[in-house]
Amino acid sequence: MQTREPRKKKQNLLPTPTCIYCGRPATTRDHVPPKAIFVELQLPDLVTVPACEDCNNQASRFDEGFRNIIGMRSSEESPNSLTLWKKTFRSLKRRRQELEALWESLREVPIFTGGGLYLGTATEGAFDAEAHDRVIERITRGLYFHHSGQPLPLESPIEVYPIRDGSDWQKDVAPLLTQMRVRTIGGPAIFEYAFAHTDGEPKSSLWIYRFHARHVAVAETGSLAPGYIPATDGGVDLL
Repeated sequence: MQTREPRKKKQNLLPTPTCIYCGRPATTRDHVPPKAIFVELQLPDLVTVPACEDCNNQASRFDEGFRNIIGMRSSEESPNSLTLWKKTFRSLKRRRQELEALWESLREVPIFTGGGLYLGTATEGAFDAEAHDRVIERITRGLYFHHSGQPLPLESPIEVYPIRDGSDWQKDVAPLLTQMRVRTIGGPAIFEYAFAHTDGEPKSSLWIYRFHARHVAVAETGSLAPGYIPATDGGVDLL
């Protein structure tokens, strides 16, 4: 009697996800933006993206410095500004050199609403530029992947610009936001962002971020050209 060998079942193997920061196999998920900027950590809309353990660990070392920047600049309009400031103050007490540099750089700057109404002045100081720019770059790569489903090419340059209060906001950022859909993570006045891309070149994009109702940063990717495209739903989307 002849016996048949059992048929081997076909296995549908899913492709191994790659780290959006370096292209190696991803072994973890990275939060975008980093969880450090949130007071409540169990939020339903937090975004995670595939990352390798090395990139995740290296990126996280900038999170505290970035959180301190946001904590020093958070607005009273943000529901968690006081709690965030307390965390920032405890962190700065441990970072004596950073705290001394901050005190020496303090100055008064004018504050305006989105409509241009003068609200008075606020105190502003120098901050850790490396931590700021590294985290904004990471957020940009993460949200690009989240919305497009594709990682931003590793060779694609990212330029980061912190936006000062006052005329810089009114002249450079506020007019753009009238054409863009503003999205939130963690709730209104916590983390807000909007994005657009150039005609026929989705890898060249513009990203605007606002943290805790005050600190604003802009990131540009690729080689930007004139002409951002409003999406049909009134927002502006990649791809």
